[in-house]
Amino acid sequence: MNLPTTQPPRCRSCQAILQPPGHVCSQCNAVQQLPQQMTIQVSAPPKSVGVAVLLSFFWLGAGHIYAGKTGAGIVLALFDGLLLLLALTGIGLIIALPVWIIATPVTMALSASAVNQANRRGGFTVVS
Repeated sequence: MNLPTTQPPRCRSCQAILQPPGHVCSQCNAVQQLPQQMTIQVSAPPKSVGVAVLLSFFWLGAGHIYAGKTGAGIVLALFDGLLLLLALTGIGLIIALPVWIIATPVTMALSASAVNQANRRGGFTVVS
């Protein structure tokens, strides 16, 4: 694969190589106007609130990880795993099921909010 090579800037009058800062030629003292550099900004596409909510429904914390809140997502995923292990015991199901029923909609709302915040930071407008 051939990579493009960058030639050093040259004086338009005498073709001497310009030294930094490059506005005045050291050979003929001609004042140069250097081309301006372009800045290209690449941003990720906006994240979907629906995907975050659906992920949070199936596994607490997955929506947060999708939204970029990895720390909170891992904590919530571990909490969900703990609830799952607790539910596997007979008496633990009595505790785990109500906690999961309460935690799921709260987590879904928080993950939707996290996606909206991530989209605002990325420069995307949030439509309510």
